[in-house]
Amino acid sequence: MVPNVSPLDDGGCGWICLIEGSATPHGVASALAEVARRSGRELNPIIVSPADATRRFREQDHFITSVLARPRIWLLGDDISLAALA
Repeated sequence: MVPNVSPLDDGGCGWICLIEGSATPHGVASALAEVARRSGRELNPIIVSPADATRRFREQDHFITSVLARPRIWLLGDDISLAALA
């Protein structure tokens, strides 16, 4: 399964990629390797399961809420699929 990836501009410090689905660390690294190479930026993915993301959102986890408060550029997926996690 191809993960949904959404890079967010964090003001020049790097990108945050939201990855939804049954992604493995190896699969994510493989999928993002070309993006990192072409962008010239280091990508450090954090994999959170949909269930964990939902739980952390409901608990108002700082990392999750701060990421979700930023503008998103969707490569796959949309705000509707993201809202389904809440």
